Amino acid sequence: MRAQRTQGKDQAGITIPEVMVAACIMAIGLIAVWTATGQCIRLAQAHRETIAATETLMRRVEDCRAAGWNTIVSADSIKANVLQTPAADGSYLNNVEEQITVTPYPPVTPAPTPIIVQRHANGLVEIISQPTAGLYLRSILAVRADLQVTWTSGQNQRKRQRMFSTVISMEGLLR
Repeated sequence: MRAQRTQGKDQAGITIPEVMVAACIMAIGLIAVWTATGQCIRLAQAHRETIAATETLMRRVEDCRAAGWNTIVSADSIKANVLQTPAADGSYLNNVEEQITVTPYPPVTPAPTPIIVQRHANGLVEIISQPTAGLYLRSILAVRADLQVTWTSGQNQRKRQRMFSTVISMEGLLR
């Protein structure tokens, strides 16, 4: 007697539960890739905003240096000559506001009222404070200029800020 070979249960194959497990693993992998891609895009946007803010600050430092000593020690001159026009790199930022604060360097006692000039998001330039008429910053040798840029992040509507400080003397920029 000979045994007949039959096709059937002894052949290997993929069952439906195995296919479902493989599909779930693939779906989890795709979701992870999708999430990581979204986070990378948000991170790139945040870096783009930070770079634009830094470039805005550097441009304003150069504007202050190029404007000369009589401009940087006068609130009216900062308003008219430095902050009157929007910074070119600021166009990449939402609701960008700029502020320049000028104080004597090294600090003196009693501390005078600082010069603070702010450019609002709507383009209005406003003098927040300035020294009293009896105290002029022109009579000192150097000032500290604190420049600040504030904007609303495009991705989560969160307020962000960058600051830069430098010392400017009658003879030019000190590092």
